[in-house]
Amino acid sequence: GEGGVFGYRIPGFVATNRSLHVFAEARQHTHSLGVCSDEGPHRMAYKRSTDRGRTFTPVRIVVDPKQVWGPQEAAGAVYDPTPVYDAVTGTLWVLFSYCPARYMSRPQVPWAFEMWAIKSTDDGLHFSAPRNLSAIPTPGFPAGSPPGHWCPNGSKTWHCHGCNTDGWCNGWCQRTG
Repeated sequence: GEGGVFGYRIPGFVATNRSLHVFAEARQHTHSLGVCSDEGPHRMAYKRSTDRGRTFTPVRIVVDPKQVWGPQEAAGAVYDPTPVYDAVTGTLWVLFSYCPARYMSRPQVPWAFEMWAIKSTDDGLHFSAPRNLSAIPTPGFPAGSPPGHWCPNGSKTWHCHGCNTDGWCNGWCQRTG
């Protein structure tokens, strides 16, 4: 497939004031049945459109476990990219799960998944380094809960407590609407 992977799965879409953004798991291995395997290395792929989806940029890998966490994580997997756009600050957030290589043979283990996020403040031209959110407590949800229980400051649906001046939420969020 495009970008040198077997297939793309679990897409996440979000529109900003200027662009349409698409994220997906770039799955590098195939299952014996010829389908994209849940196991094996996954990276996060990204495409951007500035003409309402008529055309898109080439595939770009924005999170690659080997490049982010080192060669020992070449078999690690990025799962469930969940983009969120904060129209107040103009920040594009992408929350995702990460399964370190040491757990890939047993991803059903509850502690196998870590919660991470990247952000862009220039409409997807550049992304921050990933930041681990796994240790952030969320009332009613244990650390490492699925994406969607953390939020950027200024959200209309969630209220974030403990955001830093750099825009990262180091506290917890509660649903307000």
